[in-house]
Amino acid sequence: MFVNWSRSYAWCDAMETRSAALWLNVEGRQPQGRIRPGAEYERLREEIRQGLAELRDDGRPVFEQVARREDVYHGPMTELAPDLLLYANPTHGLRFNGLRPELRARATFVDFIDYGFTGAHEPAGIYIVAGPDIAPLGRQDTKPIESLAPTILSLLGLPIPDGMDAGPLLDFLTPEARARTDVRYVPDVAPTEGGEDDAYGSEGDRAQVEARLRALGYVE
Repeated sequence: MFVNWSRSYAWCDAMETRSAALWLNVEGRQPQGRIRPGAEYERLREEIRQGLAELRDDGRPVFEQVARREDVYHGPMTELAPDLLLYANPTHGLRFNGLRPELRARATFVDFIDYGFTGAHEPAGIYIVAGPDIAPLGRQDTKPIESLAPTILSLLGLPIPDGMDAGPLLDFLTPEARARTDVRYVPDVAPTEGGEDDAYGSEGDRAQVEARLRALGYVE
């Protein structure tokens, strides 16, 4: 696949899935960017967003959601996210040929049944909570994945950094277990600027990580 970046306004990353990332070719951000930041960027992004949101296949909407990155993410790293986030309806998928041509596909947006899809990634997963302190509540509503980390910290008796995006899920505990679970928050710690070595903590930690990766076959 060849892309003429000097003539391209936007491109999309997708491969036989229901979700995709769309990037705009912005001056100063991409090597051969041709869209000026500011008003031109916002105008073109909204034009693309509306066009995809209105896209129909035999009267059916192709996309369930076409969102700007700031509608999905927040925080200081939001600018690193794709300019638009696409999520197709359950009946459709996105095809990206890349360097591996798919002869079955007739178009970029394809019907699951016609194309022969057998599965796709979904935003909703499955969680199961079990143990002596768990109340038998049965099936529960959808919970945010951001709650997993603070939940685990609370159950381990550890404090929760106050910069986390969600609180712990403790409503599945029995009243007695909930009363024993102390939820504590501590100030979040900003990332260090010490370089790669700080991620391991010490030379001993680095050696331990490398040994585990070698045992798994990731490091030779």
